[in-house]
Amino acid sequence: MSSETPGSAWAEAAELNNRGLALSGEGRLEEAVIAYRRAVEVSRAAGHSKALATALDNLSLATAWCGRLEEALTAHDEALATFRSLGDVEGESTALSNLAAIHTRAGRPGDAVAAQQRAIEVCRAAGDRPAEALALSHLGQVLAAGGNPAGSIRAHQDAVDIWRGLADREAEAGELKNLALRLAEARRYTAARQTAEQAAGALEDIGRRTEAAALREWQESLPANRAEEPEAAERDDGTATPRVHTVRGCVPLLAGVGAIITLLTDGPWFLSAALTALALLGWGTCSTSLASLAIGVVIIWKSGGTWWLLGGLALLLFGITSPVSGARFSRTRPRLGTGTRLNPSEPEERESDQEHRGRED
Repeated sequence: MSSETPGSAWAEAAELNNRGLALSGEGRLEEAVIAYRRAVEVSRAAGHSKALATALDNLSLATAWCGRLEEALTAHDEALATFRSLGDVEGESTALSNLAAIHTRAGRPGDAVAAQQRAIEVCRAAGDRPAEALALSHLGQVLAAGGNPAGSIRAHQDAVDIWRGLADREAEAGELKNLALRLAEARRYTAARQTAEQAAGALEDIGRRTEAAALREWQESLPANRAEEPEAAERDDGTATPRVHTVRGCVPLLAGVGAIITLLTDGPWFLSAALTALALLGWGTCSTSLASLAIGVVIIWKSGGTWWLLGGLALLLFGITSPVSGARFSRTRPRLGTGTRLNPSEPEERESDQEHRGRED
């Protein structure tokens, strides 16, 4: 047994847990794992069940993102069982959301969605509407990562409706931003602009004008004259393939440079013209893919037996492997999951009350 007092043990465990969160946020995952493991040891020795479950849950996420999935699942299972024994609905819901994140990391989208649905059910059964909204928001992220844009949009919309019903303008604004991003990723630009405008209005209502201005700038950057994918893309059976985005600017830049080099080195006129046309077409979209195929075929036809044949083959390969559709912009998704802080000065009576309620249940 530790010689520390219960209060000092709790504070030490909380400090170690929170240090792990900070390290994880900086991308120093292995160091975060060490801090979480130490928090687990201190919590277990002192008998602090809530601190133990929280540290284990955070540990499961960190080890998952380090690629050690079996270790992550082992830590998660103990965390989830402990939260349930305490009757801690918020902790159980968060742990299930983190399980969904682990399954997503492991490439198991079906298991991820099932875990997130369980988190939502736990919140609904307890009547915890804010927790339900958070769980729905995370479901939206899980579905988006799994290639189900329509389901993702609906989950975020449900979360918006809950925050709106609770009159929580700050949370509503944040979820409207999430929804706007999902709509833009699905190429529903008109709806994305309208949703972003609602989010900007909510941000202004709570005094966050700088953030509102930045959101309106993003809103203005959305394509205004591109073909949209409204209800035709409403595929939510979980089998949709995630959209792949060509890196913005890469293709036209390289094509432009190639056209100049070809011109300066007295290369074939048709290759220079082809590269110029590819540069003018712009981003990695359907038109670029089809143009690459067409230009590649022309070059191969015109340059049989010369080294310029390689250029045609390269363009042909690009046309085949490029996505036939895609948004003009893309954003790197953050790692899924929710890390939980511990309050170093949290009274011991709170945990004792939770344990008592858990036994009564």
